[in-house]
Amino acid sequence: MSRLPWIVIILLILAGCGGSDVESPPPAPPGEYTAFVNPELVPIQGYTADIMEPFFSRDGRYLFFNNMGIGDKDIYYATYDSQTDVFTFADTLTVLNSPAVEGVPTLDDNNRLYYISTFNYPPGGAGIFDTIYVGDFDPGNPQLVTNLAVVPNLAENIFGHLNFDTEISPDGRTLYFVDGVFSGAAFPDASNFVYAVDSGSGFVRQADSAAVFSTLNTTDLEYAACISQDGLEFFYTRLVLATQETEMWRATRPAISAPFGVPRQVAGISGFVEAPTLSPDEKQLYYHRRNPVTNVFELYRVTRP
Repeated sequence: MSRLPWIVIILLILAGCGGSDVESPPPAPPGEYTAFVNPELVPIQGYTADIMEPFFSRDGRYLFFNNMGIGDKDIYYATYDSQTDVFTFADTLTVLNSPAVEGVPTLDDNNRLYYISTFNYPPGGAGIFDTIYVGDFDPGNPQLVTNLAVVPNLAENIFGHLNFDTEISPDGRTLYFVDGVFSGAAFPDASNFVYAVDSGSGFVRQADSAAVFSTLNTTDLEYAACISQDGLEFFYTRLVLATQETEMWRATRPAISAPFGVPRQVAGISGFVEAPTLSPDEKQLYYHRRNPVTNVFELYRVTRP
């Protein structure tokens, strides 16, 4: 989720919680992935505030995102005209938003919309440790998101541990998210990828998560997953604790049942950048970038053949 600002929000929520000794092995030294080029600012007509955690719907109709809000983060959406290559601001997703933090929207091909909310998280909420929610999105009427519910049994149920990112696979069967650990320091103690699979009666955390993400998870912070249509290409953000800088990374695997291989950093993307999302044809990678002058988070993209 919203990375540095998002992490600050979570720290405010979790002020005073206990620490952790969670560690992960470092990855093998990778090369760079150079296929994406030509970074460019992408305006959203009618919207000038922060654009964070973008998600491009795979039917090419909508761009979902959230603002930066401190304590009250909300989810918005824009429409996309493929003929003119123009995004136009539409509205907030009012039915999802609360006085707490809502963000990181992601949508499967069955129009099931997943997102993060801290509304019920302790200590200020109803004592529910689960922070991943889902609803049925109506592409003909985006304001009509129905059957809102928590996605149960994914949280670690430990105060200070929190899932603050999520990405659903296109077929809706696999949910990628992070286990975050917070103790009130400037950054989380840990943020590593795990995944869950829909068993037919709900999502179940997978015991082989550590093996599947063994080359991605490190003692730095990994988050903001983006999965390709075929499930074989995985983009994500890494925040390097030593430098407090962010990087964009890519990993692949030969089959959905296989672990991801050694990741490679995506070249050509600079600045404080986070939250990759692929265009429907997967030739463009969108992300948010902090403007170094105004400090406003803006929508950017890079392109590959």
